Amino acid sequence: MKLFALAWVGGSVSHIFGVDVLKAPDRSLYCCLGSSLLILFLLASSFESKPYEELNRIQNFVTYHTQDVYMKGATHRGPDYALVSKVYHKAIKVSQDGDFKANILYEYFPLRKTSTIPCGTTTFCRDPISSVLVLRSFFEPTKA
Repeated sequence: MKLFALAWVGGSVSHIFGVDVLKAPDRSLYCCLGSSLLILFLLASSFESKPYEELNRIQNFVTYHTQDVYMKGATHRGPDYALVSKVYHKAIKVSQDGDFKANILYEYFPLRKTSTIPCGTTTFCRDPISSVLVLRSFFEPTKA
């Protein structure tokens, strides 16, 4: 079962957590991160392939043409709830003044099949480690 939790910061999606979990009998699950309660939303009962353009639309409503965005990818060896909570609260703090918007996407999905392809076979090495994408959007007044 594919579940996502969304947390909002500064009017935009700041965290999207995608996790595979077993179906709960009452179809409701909660993930407590520090003092913040993230409600998990059921989006699909199975995986499906989607074109990049469709996935990209998740963040399109908070971006605009010529907007400055800094992106940094990193690996995330597993759910470290203390670290995720710390990052979540830092993103809120950074986004409060309105100059920056911090967006963090955690990808949790099975990588066993992907990691069976040897490194060097494809353009990018496939590791059995989940990814984190950090996006910071801002406005550069010199471009106005």
